[in-house]
Amino acid sequence: MLRLNEREFKVSDAYIQGTIKNGTLNCFIEVDTEEREFEDTCWEPNICHQGLVIKVSSWDELQGSSLNWSDSNDPTYKHPEIGILYVFGHAETVNNILTFGQIKNGKIEVKWSGCNDIFWDDEFGQNVPFELHTWLEIKNV
Repeated sequence: MLRLNEREFKVSDAYIQGTIKNGTLNCFIEVDTEEREFEDTCWEPNICHQGLVIKVSSWDELQGSSLNWSDSNDPTYKHPEIGILYVFGHAETVNNILTFGQIKNGKIEVKWSGCNDIFWDDEFGQNVPFELHTWLEIKNV
């Protein structure tokens, strides 16, 4: 489930794809949602991060780990790409907390929260809070 303010969206597809070499996972996360209509407008948000670099030697080591960053200008930000939430346009996610849970049946639980600019109206303008809680299919390359 992906929540933007109080609007909830069912996840239709979610995966993490990456390669582990020399104690580092280079990966990306992609999450699509089902379309919903609000006030005669279709919403179908997508959230992704296309360049995470995580110091782990195996997928199992991801369990229980957490990453947080304010935005890509944060001096501690070590990833080559940004987190992006798409609603009516692409915008960088900010104030991110990304937590990995347990692995079951080839999927890993993930929780990701932060804020994003949607630029729709007063309620969905700037710094709109989001929360994602889903299971990502693990695609090892």
